[in-house]
Amino acid sequence: MTCAVPTLTLGWHVKYRELAQVYGQEEWIVPSEKCTLETLKAKFERMVSRREEMAASIRSRLQTVKQAVVEAGNAMLRNQEVQG
Repeated sequence: MTCAVPTLTLGWHVKYRELAQVYGQEEWIVPSEKCTLETLKAKFERMVSRREEMAASIRSRLQTVKQAVVEAGNAMLRNQEVQG
């Protein structure tokens, strides 16, 4: 998603849902316990038909996501300085 590529994810861990939420792409997570061939096919077909819209949506969030990562890294470094 960091390259604004629409992504259909078979999620078996909470980290995939969290990443999708950051980019506003929760619709494209398929929980592994609910995955069927029919579900994957339907989601994929819907995703392909909306790929331009999805890419634009992801692009619109890239700067916010990058800024959040930088801020989290800075906070981590400040905490290390205080502890060290």
